[in-house]
Amino acid sequence: MLRQRLVSLLGVCSITGLLVLSCGENAVAQGVTIETIQRLKRSLVPVVCVGVNPDSKQAYLISVEGTGFVVADDGSFVTAGHVAKGLFVTGRVPVCAIQAIYVPRDGWDSSNPDFPLRLIGIQQCWWNDDTDVGICTLKENPFTVDGITKKPVVAEFESKPQAEGTAVAFSGFPLQFLQPITSQGTIGAYRSVVGDNLGPRDLIVDKNAWPGASGSPVYTDKGMIVGILIQRGFNDASGLAFVRTTPYVQKFLADNKTEREKDTK
Repeated sequence: MLRQRLVSLLGVCSITGLLVLSCGENAVAQGVTIETIQRLKRSLVPVVCVGVNPDSKQAYLISVEGTGFVVADDGSFVTAGHVAKGLFVTGRVPVCAIQAIYVPRDGWDSSNPDFPLRLIGIQQCWWNDDTDVGICTLKENPFTVDGITKKPVVAEFESKPQAEGTAVAFSGFPLQFLQPITSQGTIGAYRSVVGDNLGPRDLIVDKNAWPGASGSPVYTDKGMIVGILIQRGFNDASGLAFVRTTPYVQKFLADNKTEREKDTK
């Protein structure tokens, strides 16, 4: 198993064209603790497409589009850019009558399939096609709205690159899961495009993600976000997950902060 992992990492540690891949020594990493995972899960929100029955006027879930995580005390959340964009794409089928997230009233509990939740509509989303990062504001604030006894937790970012071999986890709502699931791996490498001025653009985790995991936060044992999952590996890269690093997420948030603040007033 160790040999397979080393071969997998060495196989992607090369320089090809404009892509520069940096690789370090593989150290034995400790896993992310259960306590950290449980705390981080309180930041998670599923990004969903909701329909409305024309007769009963009752809302119903069409699909879980991806994962978001709360980054501000007004409930604003970060997700992958293609997840945010996909909610509002013209001509999508089926049509989303309501773009929304939901928050469990009493916290996430995978042992309870009939958990109470609060559906909250999305006010507006912004995204960047180049970095594939998005952020959305909400029509109601989950921190102040009635009926949510276990409030969300604002996620925290770690902007300093962590060493290759560092244990990380990612949690989200792939495969139409209604409650979050978590997987663990290690940082295998960083990948940069010549001209990037914020450091490595991509972080590569030596653990594949499931379909629909886009937008999941990738975090260390301290619960600090080191990036956002944007793509799972395919074919020869099927054992890897590709993550946009925190500095590019933070720059995107800073660039449209003023516009978001206007939207929430």
